[in-house]
Amino acid sequence: MEGDANEVCDEDSSIGGGYYNFVSSGSNTSYYSWIGSGYDNSISGNGYQSVIGGGNVNALTAPNSVIGGGSQNTLSGSYSVIAGGSNNTLNSRQRMLSSAAVRPTCCRQSTACWSAV
Repeated sequence: MEGDANEVCDEDSSIGGGYYNFVSSGSNTSYYSWIGSGYDNSISGNGYQSVIGGGNVNALTAPNSVIGGGSQNTLSGSYSVIAGGSNNTLNSRQRMLSSAAVRPTCCRQSTACWSAV
């Protein structure tokens, strides 16, 4: 674990670098997860086998999901992806959100099954 003030509490998880990133569920349910770098990113809850590539203030609480990067993205739907951007929210399973497909100034949300924004 590189960087500064990063914290990994769950089994076989890691952080590549950055500052104030954490992987911690309190009950070892965010195992096999990884944060690449960035600032104030978190994988918690049932975020097992999930990834945050980088960015800042991203939060992931779902299994088998990915936030590629960006800022202030929130992902709580399992098997889902936020490719990047800012202020995106996914809260149901099996979704993909790419901010390149929408205007960059609006908020993006996806809550229905098998949807893409």
